[in-house]
Amino acid sequence: ILFMGACSHPGNFFIVTELALCSLDSFLKQAKQNNTPLSFVEKLFFLRDASLGMNWLHSSMKPAVLHLDLKAGNLLVDLAKQNVKVSDFGLSQ
Repeated sequence: ILFMGACSHPGNFFIVTELALCSLDSFLKQAKQNNTPLSFVEKLFFLRDASLGMNWLHSSMKPAVLHLDLKAGNLLVDLAKQNVKVSDFGLSQ
């Protein structure tokens, strides 16, 4: 997910990211409830997006960032573009 800024003043620690309203976990559950399952190609695109994000964290950052909590709930779906973004870096090292 796009990191836009942070505040590290004592008592006011926060980060600012782009707005994403739906996790992949919620998106898949809603699709199942509505009886509109994702096609194989859509699943592949979501998998590709998650893989590219993790690859960038592990290989492009110096030092590498290890996410350590990858799951559908920590992948956010950009509904407008129908792509997936990695989020929730609480356990990252």
